[in-house]
This record gives sequence, structure tokens and C-alpha cells, in this order.
Amino acid sequence: MYTRRKFLISSASWLGGLAIRPLKGLDPDVDEGKIGRVTTKSISVYSKPSDKSKILYQRFRDELVNIYDEILSEDGPGYNPKWYRVWRGYAHSAYLQQVKFRYNPVITDILINSGQLAEVTVPLTQTMRYLPYRKNWEPLYRLYYGSTHWV
Repeated sequence: MYTRRKFLISSASWLGGLAIRPLKGLDPDVDEGKIGRVTTKSISVYSKPSDKSKILYQRFRDELVNIYDEILSEDGPGYNPKWYRVWRGYAHSAYLQQVKFRYNPVITDILINSGQLAEVTVPLTQTMRYLPYRKNWEPLYRLYYGSTHWV
């Protein structure tokens, strides 16, 4: 039987463990796993690290995929034998860009006269343009991880 006393003791120990555990995402040196972004219209996920094996499903442009392992396949292709083990299968590395989520503090003071360089530190972001005659925002460009732009 689970008594009120046992519940309070287990709750207190759980909360104590949570209090001393570092919060996920606060330490930039901790590797939380690899993520890949699909960079083409679609890629196939195969049952084995070979393009001759059965295709299980497709992933589409800008989808994010967890990468669990990197494999050099004997089945090639010869120019790039690197495959990634992903959820329920394997995907060739050719059209998967490894990305990270690196959040930065918001900067409100941008050099207006000359502008300044900024780097995209998340897998992708959508730029928007305000149209005053419509009083509406519209999508403009999609920017990708690791690219730099003048703002």
C-alpha cells in the first residue's frame, strides 16, 4: 500500500534530485545528440545502409532528423560511403546537413548606418517583410544553419 508518508518521501527525493540536476540546454559544451536537416526535395530512409536495400519511408525538405550513428558502408557509394542511422532505418549523408540549436541573447542595438554580420545558429529561420499598404507581414527568405548575413 502506498501511504501518504511514502508519497511525500518519494516526492521530496524526486524534487531534490531534480534540483541538483543540471538543466538541459544550458551548457553549450554538452552534446545532446546530432540532428540533421534534409536539404533536398526528399530523401529515402532505407532498411540497411545501402541504396539497394528496401526503402522504408521518405523525409522531406527542411525536416529535422535525429542522427544516432555514422556508418561507412561497404555497399558505398564509392564517392561517399557515409550513412547515418536514423529513426527506423538509415539515410545517406549526401543531403543531410548536421545542425544544432544554439540560442543567443537578443541584440537590440544594430549598427544602422553600416549594418553588421549575423550568423544563423538554429537549423532554419524564416525572414519576414512588412507590407505597409496591406498592413501585413509576408515570408521573404528562408535562412539556414551556419549561414551569415548582413542585418
